[in-house]
Amino acid sequence: MAEQWWNGPVREDSYGQQPQDGRGVSERVGNSGQQPWNGRAGMESHVQQRWNDRADMEGHFQQPWNGRGRRGNFCQQPWNGRGRKGIFCQQPWNGRADIESDVQQRWNDRGSRESYVQGVHMSIDQLKTKDLHCKYYIARNVAEPSEISYEFSVPQYPRPVEFRTFRVAHVTTEYGLHGIMKCSGFKGGERSGRLWFGLGIGQKEIDAAEQRYLEKIYPAHTPWEKRRQMPFLRNFTTSPAFKNESRYGNFRFSFSLPDVLQAYSAQFCGGKEPVLRVWETIVYKQEVMYTVLVHSPDVHDYDGFPILGYNDKGVCAYWNGEITWRAQAISQTHECRLIENRNERGLYVEEGWHNPYVWDHVTLAFDIPAGRTLLFPYNQLLRSLTACGDADTALNPPLIGRAAAEQIIWHYRHSYNHSHPLPGPAWGLGPSYFYN
Repeated sequence: MAEQWWNGPVREDSYGQQPQDGRGVSERVGNSGQQPWNGRAGMESHVQQRWNDRADMEGHFQQPWNGRGRRGNFCQQPWNGRGRKGIFCQQPWNGRADIESDVQQRWNDRGSRESYVQGVHMSIDQLKTKDLHCKYYIARNVAEPSEISYEFSVPQYPRPVEFRTFRVAHVTTEYGLHGIMKCSGFKGGERSGRLWFGLGIGQKEIDAAEQRYLEKIYPAHTPWEKRRQMPFLRNFTTSPAFKNESRYGNFRFSFSLPDVLQAYSAQFCGGKEPVLRVWETIVYKQEVMYTVLVHSPDVHDYDGFPILGYNDKGVCAYWNGEITWRAQAISQTHECRLIENRNERGLYVEEGWHNPYVWDHVTLAFDIPAGRTLLFPYNQLLRSLTACGDADTALNPPLIGRAAAEQIIWHYRHSYNHSHPLPGPAWGLGPSYFYN
């Protein structure tokens, strides 16, 4: 790599390496290494080439924040998960310590293209106005209450629906299960360094959300009207967020969120309370994922992201160990239509539809330092472990089916019983403990 030197007045720049000439402009010699902002406080674009670990040439484009305190785009063209060059773009907070809310695109670890927005949980109605890589499903119109739905519109359904839960779940494959049981805990992803949990939404949470929805529609519901009202929400909660089957594997570890936060606090926060932040809105072809970042208060890499606390309007809220999720799309493929009868003050379900739409859900990403493990007692891992069936789409293949997964879990428990002949009173808790 060619070197750079000072040829003009001595001025310090962002890297302490780039010279400036008499005109106050950064100077390059050949294919130079770095090029920060020049004397005009403007960013000089800089393209490099290098050999990667596979001895393949790749392009590298870097543009840090400029003298005006604004973060520029940081773009690379590495090889994605499919062995082809992808585009990875990030736009973190700018010099004003807030988040740029522009939609960006990248390839994830599975080689799938995704649009994302950092630092905000953007509603589906807001996303409809954005430049997404795929808007076929999300752009569809949703019929208003009691309005006739046409071929390319989505029939009326309950929205938003407020779910509250203190339960979270991590789903993995057989390979991941063996690693978790071997080290008695969870490691972060190899590339991301984060441990992912989804929300545990069972029938109990669905019934409670249905009552809150009815109280919002009919605030003065009489006891007689409540008894007459037939259950309706279970007809619409059909997206992967509510199913026992999983796209990520056949082994589900279910915990209470306070227990996970307590373990994380003791092992990574020095006993301090972990910080929860609004991290990203990620959009796929038929899925919108809202991510919440959990990290130690001693880590300041994410200070520009908003704290997730109590609120009454956001997509997601957190208070006292409980996550509130105001779901906007709960069906994925809509088979029913919701009808509001204002005269009888009741909600009814009409079947006979088949309209695909997007669905949304909330995930929690725990920041795990490299080489560290979030540890749990071995018997607690076994009590929290249940089998789940195969979803229609496998994101972490191969899936082995529920029956095979139950056999593997049985072997783990059988082996543990031989070495610990007196299991605790909570032994034998199965799927019904977490999902009824």
